[in-house]
Amino acid sequence: MAKQQRSERSDERKKSRRNKKPGPPPEPTPEIEEAIRRDANLGALDIVSYSFRGRRLELTVDREDGISVEDCTWLSRAIQETLETMGLDAGALDLVVASPGLDRLLRHGRDFTRFAGKQVTVALSEKRDGRRRYRGKLLEGSDERVKILLANDSEMEIALGDVDEVRLVPEI
Repeated sequence: MAKQQRSERSDERKKSRRNKKPGPPPEPTPEIEEAIRRDANLGALDIVSYSFRGRRLELTVDREDGISVEDCTWLSRAIQETLETMGLDAGALDLVVASPGLDRLLRHGRDFTRFAGKQVTVALSEKRDGRRRYRGKLLEGSDERVKILLANDSEMEIALGDVDEVRLVPEI
């Protein structure tokens, strides 16, 4: 019964969007971000990044066991409903909900813990030993430091303040 009601509400929203010209997109406000984060947490999702670019709202979401296309679809609909509940014109936005991808950025201690043992590339803000990029096996990391095992079996520990980015190397 509830599924049918949601479907009917969705159909009504689609019809009303087709019949009206989109207004200006909502301005990015802390209230909108808070509402989106609240809805995302209902699905046990973590918002990795959130940005407004003109008429485009982009979110990258993740979950401990990974993210699926269905998760992105669900969250997209939840965000549209949240914006409409707030009295904003969700139809005025190009909404993009995505996963971090195979070469995801690792930013926090929890990311380093989750992907320990995987291959990563580390880009430094300044050269070390004549290089700015290193590739190796992620041994450990925290919110302050990351440690990798290089191809020559030496370990390299780097302060995150010296790092531009740490990315997973896709396993294909």
